Amino acid sequence: MAQIQVAVRSRPWTREDRLGVDMQQVKPEEGSIELLNSDYSTKFFSFNYSWWTAFNWKHYCDAKDRGYCENMSVVSQDDVYGSVGAKIKKDLYDGNAVVLFAYGLSGSGKTYTVFGTDDVKNKNSWFYHETPHSSWGILPRLAWDIFQDRKDGWKVTMKYFQNVVETVRDLASPQATEKVYKEGMRKDQDGFMDIQWCQSTVLNSWGDLRKAFIAANARKAIAPTQFNPQSTRGHCIMTIEVLMPDEQDPSIKKRGRVYVCDLAGTEPAGDIYFANYESVQMDDGTTEQKLVGPHQDQAKTKELRAQGKKINLSLSEMAMFFMKMAELTRAKKLKPGASIPGNNTYFLCKYLKDTMLQAKTYLLCAVRPEAAYLKYTFSTLGFARNASCVRLNPKKATTAASAAERRLMAELEKYKKMVAELRAAASSASPEEVAKLQAQLLESQTALQSAVNDGGEEAAARAAEQKKKEEQYRQRGITLFENVSPDQLDAPYLVNIDEDEFRSRRFLYALREGSTAFGADGDCRPPSFSVVAGHCRIEREGLACTLVGGQGKTWVAGKQVDEGERVRLEWGNWVKMGKECLMYHGPGHACTVETDLTEVFRDVNKCTKLQEAAEKVTRPGMMNVLNRLREQSAEIADAETAQSPHRNAAKTVASFDEHEVLRVLQLIKDAREVCCAFDRSVLKFEVVLSRVANSEGEHGRVLVSVLHESTKQVCYLNESEFTRTLQMLQDEKLQVVMALEAHEAYTVPDAHDPVALFFDHTFHYASGTHLCEYVGYGFDTEDEDKDVRLNASASPYHDCGVLNMEWVPAMENFSDQPDVEDLSQLLGRPWQFKLRIKNAALKVRASQSYVSYVFPNESGDLERFATDVCGLPTMTPEFHYEHVHYIPKVTQAFLDFISGDGNGMDFDVYASATYALPESKISTANSVVSNALGRGPAAPSEDYRAAFDRAVAELSKATGEEPSLLKQRLLEARARDAAVS
Repeated sequence: MAQIQVAVRSRPWTREDRLGVDMQQVKPEEGSIELLNSDYSTKFFSFNYSWWTAFNWKHYCDAKDRGYCENMSVVSQDDVYGSVGAKIKKDLYDGNAVVLFAYGLSGSGKTYTVFGTDDVKNKNSWFYHETPHSSWGILPRLAWDIFQDRKDGWKVTMKYFQNVVETVRDLASPQATEKVYKEGMRKDQDGFMDIQWCQSTVLNSWGDLRKAFIAANARKAIAPTQFNPQSTRGHCIMTIEVLMPDEQDPSIKKRGRVYVCDLAGTEPAGDIYFANYESVQMDDGTTEQKLVGPHQDQAKTKELRAQGKKINLSLSEMAMFFMKMAELTRAKKLKPGASIPGNNTYFLCKYLKDTMLQAKTYLLCAVRPEAAYLKYTFSTLGFARNASCVRLNPKKATTAASAAERRLMAELEKYKKMVAELRAAASSASPEEVAKLQAQLLESQTALQSAVNDGGEEAAARAAEQKKKEEQYRQRGITLFENVSPDQLDAPYLVNIDEDEFRSRRFLYALREGSTAFGADGDCRPPSFSVVAGHCRIEREGLACTLVGGQGKTWVAGKQVDEGERVRLEWGNWVKMGKECLMYHGPGHACTVETDLTEVFRDVNKCTKLQEAAEKVTRPGMMNVLNRLREQSAEIADAETAQSPHRNAAKTVASFDEHEVLRVLQLIKDAREVCCAFDRSVLKFEVVLSRVANSEGEHGRVLVSVLHESTKQVCYLNESEFTRTLQMLQDEKLQVVMALEAHEAYTVPDAHDPVALFFDHTFHYASGTHLCEYVGYGFDTEDEDKDVRLNASASPYHDCGVLNMEWVPAMENFSDQPDVEDLSQLLGRPWQFKLRIKNAALKVRASQSYVSYVFPNESGDLERFATDVCGLPTMTPEFHYEHVHYIPKVTQAFLDFISGDGNGMDFDVYASATYALPESKISTANSVVSNALGRGPAAPSEDYRAAFDRAVAELSKATGEEPSLLKQRLLEARARDAAVS
């Protein structure tokens, strides 16, 4: 296979509409697609496979287009595997890497093509079927074949992880391990990228694979959007590796592997909303999920859009990579398998680009049949067309068989030969001899499989580390939920729950007969540090349990429990201790992955809002922050109106969600405590507002400003990014605490130092607005207008530098450029200009930066474009970006965009601030850390901190020493004094 094999598949209909695609498979490896009911200049596409699966067209298709539907053959899951399955399996067994790369709009059928139905709450999902099923996708069918074909000496392993924004989540990890994506990303001995810390699971049977997938899929980040009731909110990557003895050379093992890459949806972030669905029974007896509309909680939509931005950027980087590769390939400037520099900013390209060039790669694109989705279909087909040009240079991977494996293989072959000879001479062989030899053969097979599955010293070390962690959890009254024995589920217990499925159902708390105390000093010590000493207790008599209120804030099923108050627990009650949410279960009422927690957290969040409202009244600090934000919002709106009276109000922060502010303030409080405990009080946090709506229409968002007090570097994180970062910090804090309790040594990895975690984000740093109406009249940019002033993306909207850009006419023949006196003269005519973005002068030193903007594409739809990333640490990044924007027929929408009623077009600068880690490590050996987490409260009071900072500043001024070093020495001295006391 010299090039990437491309397949495009249409999913079934979901709405009444005109038909958008005509799909035909002309030959076994030659398919065609024609766009219907569209105004696109390019309407015909050719790929290897064109699969039409919209079998339910009779329910939805407009009568005008039914003739097309009748002439298209419906392709089933069996047909899909029949087209590519045998080739994929042969490549795998030959020791090749195979990449299955699923791309397209959310809900277009990517996951269904690769896996089939895979929702753990749906009993028709592929992993609930013990034998092949018609709904299975490519991977289950391939895996079934692998275990049917498996021979002596084969080893099958699996990794399964999800990239969510800046992190990687190990879906196979029982304690839900999550790390920044750069941590442990390395090329293996064969040159293929790997996430080394992710758990590799040995699979001895088809049943092992099914069991592993059920547990892992329950941890995936998913959400209902208007495009898909089960939309994956991050790129999921699963690898299956098969080590097989080479039949021609027993000293060598072939290493075949399959990378299944189920990417997040390609729709623009601003198009997404968190959706409600209902089940509808169709006339033919089938059930479909029908979209009801947006969810009433707008915070959920904000979070989805925040995630969607980063997803869009990572997919755009991959699209840019394929576009450049295609251009160089067409120009015959690139050898097969050769890559290009750059395109390493986001996880997706960094992990995949080199691997897929040296693998047998299949791009599986998914589209929708309806004409309403044509703009997404056109974008997907453009991506596929570029990818289809890329030439590959697949390479095979091998590894040496160990001496023990070679010996056992030889022994096994000897026994097999002896059994065959005995069976051939059945008349002379006694049953006892045959049985004895068969027992020896089985023993030899078992020994060989044990040797093959042995991962060596590295695997043994990992197993020992995992066992140590489990013991540390056990000392806190916690059992990892995946490791519970059946008898533990025959008695009452609590299990942790979380709105984030990845962190839900991790920990089980067994309730013993009599009294079980919960709290920092109790029998059960939940990991949340909001659970205080003497928090509450649960009294058990038989199967009956009663919760008794204590020193901590506790709720049961929506009711707050006061100190000394007794509440009888019922199966399925949710219990909230501080910020820790638990659910009560017992015999006949087990906690399973099918349990829907939506309603539970609706009630939990009601209680949280009531608590926030009460704290807002009782805590003047919160009211001060809210008042400050209200004043800033009003000042920004007034200043912007004065600057441009006709400016569209949608670009102004007019309001903000006070509940969101209160949530973020609580997160900031927690972050301060962790940073102080970790000897990183140099980090300061503040709530700010995003001033400018991005081009997808979002405005008025609450952000967290993170300031490094020594270097004055700053970054802005949205609530979801800040929450994920804080969760990883709290996980590390728990590891340090458990190590201190067990008198073990532990050091927080550098990648999880608070300085690294907070500043290793690419964030929206600044924006500048450029009035570009003149391009409609055919003029280039005047010199005085080439520098665009940049202002911070968040309040108080300070000056952040300038961006140098220009527009120049780009018609091939200058005479083709029309003379325009009124913009309406452009209607229906072609327009073509080149945009150059040269460089910027920023007020922050950025480790990497790029510029993004929105402009109409050839079809007239708004599309986000981006420069290459400048990867040099600098305050003056060079971009050298040029892009020709071509509109074949100017429309009124295009004229409205460039005239913009005075709004202009926005250039958004994204950056990652440079940072340096402090010399002191965060570890159990650090006296500041051990004192804070082992003996006393993590954070001093605000008054004490302010006084301490003033004292450090005065000492620094008097001595000339660096404030951060002075502070470190003073804190260490305080820790020594405390130890002596």
